[in-house]
Amino acid sequence: MDERVGLMIKQNPELKQKKVTTHINVCTNRNMIKAEAHAFPNLRLTDLLNSSDNFLPLTNAIIYDLDSQEEITRTSFVVINKSVISMVFEE
Repeated sequence: MDERVGLMIKQNPELKQKKVTTHINVCTNRNMIKAEAHAFPNLRLTDLLNSSDNFLPLTNAIIYDLDSQEEITRTSFVVINKSVISMVFEE
């Protein structure tokens, strides 16, 4: 483990807590993304969206064109700017 990461966890033990994976769909004005969001236990999806972070990190994402519904790409990690999100729902 990187020394800086170890120090960060030592100073913030809550960072070592396991996260819960939620399968979600995120819609923007151009795309729909099916992916996994990760949050601490007992944290609701709305809490994740209302956090002060401007970006929403997602894993195992499949990105579709919203109009044609054709798959554009698959990626193991993507970050979405929350300002472009029009709708989010759990699968």
